[in-house]
Amino acid sequence: MKCLWAALLLVLLLVGSGLAQSESSAADSLGIPGLDLLLDREWLVQASPEIQLPEFPLDPASLVVRAEGRRLEPGVDYLLEAHSGRIQLLSSGDLGKTLLINWRVIRLSLPATESLHPEGSLPWVGPEGVEEDSLAPALDPLDGDGENTLRYSGSFLRAIRVGGGSGVGMESGLRLQVEGQLGRNVDVEAFLSDRSTPLLPEGRSESLEEIDRIHVSVRSPHWHTLMGDFDLSLADRHYLEYQRTVDGLEGGWRDRDNLLRAWGALARGRTRRLELAGQDGVQGPWQLLSDQGRDDILVLAGSERVWLDGLPVSRGEDRDYTIDYSLGQLHFTARRPITADTRITVEYQYSERVYNRRLLGLEGQASQGNFSVTVAAASERDDPDNPLDQFLGDEDRLLLAQAGDSPEGRLGSGARLTDPGDGSYRRLSDEGQWGRYEFNEDPPDSLAAEYIWELRFTELGRDSQGQFLGDYERRFTTAGRPWWSFVGERAGAWAPVVPLAAPQQLDVVDLVTRWQPGIFRLELESAVSRQDQNLFSGEDDQDNLGGALRLGLGLQGRRALALGRVPLGRPRLNATFAGERAEFRSFSPSDEIEFERTWGLSRQGAEDLLRLDLEAAIEQGDSLAQRARVSLLDRGDLTSRMLSLRNRFSPLRHTRVDHEGSWRRLREGLRRSDWQRVSGGVEQDLGPNTLRAGLDSETSRELPAAASASGLRHTEWQLAGWRPLGDWLTLRLDGSRRLRQTLEGTPGWQDLSTTDTGRLRMRLNTGNGLDGETDWSHRETRWVRGDSASTVSDLALLDLRLSARDVEGSLLYRAENSLVQDRITQYVQVDSLQGDYSPDPFEPGIFVPDPDGSWVALSYDTGTRRRVAAVSLEGSLRLTPPALPGVASDTHLELEGRGPVSSPARLYTLQPGTVLGDSILSGAIRVRQDLELEDRADRTWRLRWNEEQELDRRQLQNPLRRTLREWGLRCRTRTA
Repeated sequence: MKCLWAALLLVLLLVGSGLAQSESSAADSLGIPGLDLLLDREWLVQASPEIQLPEFPLDPASLVVRAEGRRLEPGVDYLLEAHSGRIQLLSSGDLGKTLLINWRVIRLSLPATESLHPEGSLPWVGPEGVEEDSLAPALDPLDGDGENTLRYSGSFLRAIRVGGGSGVGMESGLRLQVEGQLGRNVDVEAFLSDRSTPLLPEGRSESLEEIDRIHVSVRSPHWHTLMGDFDLSLADRHYLEYQRTVDGLEGGWRDRDNLLRAWGALARGRTRRLELAGQDGVQGPWQLLSDQGRDDILVLAGSERVWLDGLPVSRGEDRDYTIDYSLGQLHFTARRPITADTRITVEYQYSERVYNRRLLGLEGQASQGNFSVTVAAASERDDPDNPLDQFLGDEDRLLLAQAGDSPEGRLGSGARLTDPGDGSYRRLSDEGQWGRYEFNEDPPDSLAAEYIWELRFTELGRDSQGQFLGDYERRFTTAGRPWWSFVGERAGAWAPVVPLAAPQQLDVVDLVTRWQPGIFRLELESAVSRQDQNLFSGEDDQDNLGGALRLGLGLQGRRALALGRVPLGRPRLNATFAGERAEFRSFSPSDEIEFERTWGLSRQGAEDLLRLDLEAAIEQGDSLAQRARVSLLDRGDLTSRMLSLRNRFSPLRHTRVDHEGSWRRLREGLRRSDWQRVSGGVEQDLGPNTLRAGLDSETSRELPAAASASGLRHTEWQLAGWRPLGDWLTLRLDGSRRLRQTLEGTPGWQDLSTTDTGRLRMRLNTGNGLDGETDWSHRETRWVRGDSASTVSDLALLDLRLSARDVEGSLLYRAENSLVQDRITQYVQVDSLQGDYSPDPFEPGIFVPDPDGSWVALSYDTGTRRRVAAVSLEGSLRLTPPALPGVASDTHLELEGRGPVSSPARLYTLQPGTVLGDSILSGAIRVRQDLELEDRADRTWRLRWNEEQELDRRQLQNPLRRTLREWGLRCRTRTA
């Protein structure tokens, strides 16, 4: 596939030249070559309190902002300064979400390369008058106009590393970027990244650097083509929101009012949505699984989207979570404490490609005045004739054909033949349910030819009577490698079988019609879906088709209402009716998650769904905003009613008040569920000081028919203040207390935990090149369990940053103390090219991610939770004097101890003996030092020293002690 895109790049140059000529002729027919005073722009950005658009000024009426598919309302959700391109978000609930922003830039000046008359060609008007034909337009081409202006840049990487005394390794890499113009108004951009080592980017920061990627983009004012690896998305509709990372081709055309695009691609991995129930104090690791429940998966870098309690969170050690893509494990930072009532939702793509998945789609839009029609279709289909990561025999296909749309629980053989001597198992007899196999890691030469089997096992556990379902039990070699031993029919929990995956197909067609005459708005959206959960079977296909309909009516007042002499603001009324068949399915995870967060139930059910939303709002700039919404939902014998109110006003000149409340009651038979959330705050200016006090409370109660009530309550009080200290320094102080309570069959609420958080921030900006920032945080949690209580200081964070004209420096200190789910990872050899890991050639017992490897990682839960204390220290210093080579130094020190930690205070003061002592179950010390030098020849030299010490007593035989030392020298040469 990669070679195909490289070949298509040559064809691209020819296509681009043709596009350039067509665009030039179209522009010349207007008399002004390539001139367009209005430019459409689209931008994906993470939501922050203030967003600066990269291009401005803009037409205010053209701005459309969407958060996870939901369109934000101007004046209610955000404010816009059209002349400066600045957007201010008013709703804290949108922070951290991914925003899709569309707007139209107004060009106030002509580019230097565009003119009606070249310089010096204007007619000369003298006493004799104007010569004949002297006023005829002169359209002589300017220098360079219409020529190709491509710019090439990139870097070559060469590196050598020496590690652990076990050998020398070489590393090479190439990054190439091409950008520029293929003729007039045709922009091209191509990106190639390739590395000779099987590495994955770390999921510990917000931005990622993809490895082994090819992307080609060609754009003109009306045409665009994307090839290779790119992100595919559909938005601005309710029933067909689509976002995938694909490898394929997309082409499209658009003008000011019309749009047409189509795509065809192969999915880079399978997409799955996983819901997890939180546990008190367990920050991770949370294991991501395949559709068959396997945990030996490789998550595609950057493909994950994570929600906590229905709200999106962001990746990064200084944000909400980190992720290990190679192990498929998620870990939440101490900024996001996990409790028993936390709902974790993750959507991700993983590398297990059981079948080739084909993606096809089409989108078209036509507009005329205030009327527009948009149609979109998307299809995902597995290829049942070419399974990739599983072998399907005739018996397996027959099992799937008989399973209908419920193939879960169907098991196929986990035995695979290998060449003589390459297997780890030999078959002894037909004893048991699946045969008796014997394991030998290093068989003698006389028997090597009999070891022709590799087995993959699945844990079947016990039945409802406690009887084992398998014939094997798991054991471990002295090196920690798991193997399985035959113990008799139905005498063990394991079996040499694997879950069978059925090929699936989902097609969705969506039609949206919008009409907006004056102050009125009418929107009609209809969608049809077809889902087949098992292409091998024709059974249960009667419920494959589903439909949905949504009708929206709106009224936006242009004049402000008044009560006597008191102005109220402009009114806005909205009414939405929606109906969905129970069989309807969509690709949109964010819409389903928002539905579950709003209504407290799953969007997919056995009954048809009817929903009515009524909304009334009055808004007047930033000083007044009021909104009331009533929502009704019916699904069979289930009914839900919800009321939400939102107010924002300024009762006094320097006082701002905001309040938001939601109340919901759900009934299903004799069962009743109540939920409410209230949040708000008051902000007051006191001279140069600003103070803010806030409250956030959420309560849920379950009232079953024949049992006592149960419920949970969260209450958080917030206090913040900030003020400028002179012209250079700004100080901000934040504090909060969060109380968590439970109602377990008692008339009153019982305390579970109390969390106190304090944060101090200082920002320095001198205006003459010296900038700095200090951020210190501390959090302490008090847990109440029965008659006992324990206090844990689970977060201490200090972040110092300083930058001057030629100097940049930073220091980050982080200490955490939390509970984690104890997991052990083992590596198992499988068929060639069927695994995700390969042994490290320089360090025995170490495995590195490799999409074409022959080993898989099996991470299993030990069933225990352990206290983990960890501390890390990171420092960097960069010198960039104008006349000397640039010098940079980065230091990283990390200590981690897995309980019981006898003295967290010693750990927090960076005493290494604390994490490798006799009382520690497992511990690690990691040190990395980088020294980087950038010379005048655009070469960057980096010297790295890396050392790791680990102690792990969780192994079943001997404790594992490992020390790794590595030196590396890398040279990166940039080209331009």
